Amino acid sequence: MNNWDARDENGKNCTADEDLKSIEKTCKILEIQKIHHVNYQSSYWQRVFSPVVAGYQSGSCTPNPDILCNKEIKFGDLYKWALEGSCKADFIATGHYARIY
Repeated sequence: MNNWDARDENGKNCTADEDLKSIEKTCKILEIQKIHHVNYQSSYWQRVFSPVVAGYQSGSCTPNPDILCNKEIKFGDLYKWALEGSCKADFIATGHYARIY
């Protein structure tokens, strides 16, 4: 799932390419044959990023935009696409901000 256009970062902080390599490596180890890549950049911008910025400006928003992302994108659009839509997956896995120490 891609929510952010790396070009907007000018080479800073966006790890999407590294994340995809890690996903591919993990899938190879787990013998998962197919990776689905879906793009939610527009939905994220409209339903998460812009409302959070507006909330920051008005002082009415939580400082954590992932609350909206989880509701709208991860457990909204992605869930529907994966389990109910054309993908017909048995499972979905997400790894948000995971670190290995």
